Amino acid sequence: MLDMAYEAIIYSIKKQNTDGSWFYGENYHHKFIDCFHTGYNLEAIQLANAIYHDSLFEQSIDKGYKYFAKNFITNNYQIKYLNSSLYPIDTHNYSQAIITLLKFSKTNKDVKIVNKIIDSFLGNLYDDKNKYFYYQINKIYKNKINYLRWCQGWAYYAIVFYLNFVSNNKLNEKN
Repeated sequence: MLDMAYEAIIYSIKKQNTDGSWFYGENYHHKFIDCFHTGYNLEAIQLANAIYHDSLFEQSIDKGYKYFAKNFITNNYQIKYLNSSLYPIDTHNYSQAIITLLKFSKTNKDVKIVNKIIDSFLGNLYDDKNKYFYYQINKIYKNKINYLRWCQGWAYYAIVFYLNFVSNNKLNEKN
């Protein structure tokens, strides 16, 4: 199984674009780059690298994370769905961005960025009256469907991940 897992990660790394991104899939209609699948790729390679300690994995992670941070977070801390488009603003994208940023966090500055992302997330997608997260905001309407698995599960996982991270990590105060 270790050999199979290694080959799967190598395959994924070979499919990484030179800018650090990955297409969603290999078929012509899958040639888009989205936030949450990029986060998944980064997490998978990071987990594998904890086993294999491979410099190729580390290079892929570094390139992919730089791409992620540069291309999916707007100047006002909204999370883009695609590298080329903000819309739809999506609960799962915010959730995965919080998780990914914290998993690769190195400084208090990173956590401060996550704090601003959480503020944006709550301001854009949380229904304070009904106590749930909306599915998406499109250019002309909000999709307020309450998906338990896709929206609520991921949103609360991200928030609990954040709270756990902040309470368990003592980052260097100079950062």
